Amino acid sequence: MGKVYDVVIVGSGPAGLAAAIYLAREKLSVLVIEKAIPGGLVATIDKIDNYPGRPGVRGMELAREFADQAQGFGAEIEVAEVTKISGTNDIISVATDRGDFRARAVLIATGSAYRKLGIPGEERAHYCATCDGPFYTGKKLVVVGGANSAVQEALFLTKFATHIDLVARREFSASQILMDELAKNDKITTHTNLAPTEILSDDGAVTGVKFGDKTLAADGVFVFVGQTPATEFLPISNIDLDSDGYVSTDAKLMTNLPGVFAAGDVRSGVVKQVAVAVGEGATVAHNIREFIKGNK
Repeated sequence: MGKVYDVVIVGSGPAGLAAAIYLAREKLSVLVIEKAIPGGLVATIDKIDNYPGRPGVRGMELAREFADQAQGFGAEIEVAEVTKISGTNDIISVATDRGDFRARAVLIATGSAYRKLGIPGEERAHYCATCDGPFYTGKKLVVVGGANSAVQEALFLTKFATHIDLVARREFSASQILMDELAKNDKITTHTNLAPTEILSDDGAVTGVKFGDKTLAADGVFVFVGQTPATEFLPISNIDLDSDGYVSTDAKLMTNLPGVFAAGDVRSGVVKQVAVAVGEGATVAHNIREFIKGNK
């Protein structure tokens, strides 16, 4: 019937990799399934200033260290996309586009994805400044968003762009330290209470963004307007979600399906911070270990 892992972890963001580190260190067999790159959204962040002990660490560097540490303790990482989770006879099956895997417990740590604007032309927008910023050296950009991530990424993009219009759909809600830094940067012009209605282009190249009757010229557009949970495969897995699509859990971080847990940004009610996700990963690892012990 093939190998049965102690734990299969779906997602390799901070919560998933922290859990993998704790579980593998306890000599449990751990498989981490990731459809993209280890680290999740953290790997796309240029600089993280509020992770304890690592001020200014690059997101990609932190993600790589998490993955290396988990693998160093024996966790395996498989690139695949999970399509369904189901439980039968105390063994949980995780179906993927590259075959099925079985485990005694499963952790859903898929995190979240960048929220879209839902406007015409949005297929030409970018959501990762670290990935795509260098393509806009010497160009003008529009960045949409008013919270921490938008301000932080706009500041990073000034390394490449000649000018940035940073547009908040309401008021800015970024932390004061970021707003102070923003005020000092003469490459960025801020706008509030403007809702984008269309990304304009000519022959496939972005030319600007419409905000109702107002248009801002640009060579490229970056969007940072929050996140949505990465739970597309869970409704058919009969795992309960809240009204916003996040995974519902009990006090042990277990879902309604026995043996299936959730942690990090994908979980209902969680504070979306790297430190919180790591803490939840450590907590759920303890709960998973106790669950497996109780079922032996």
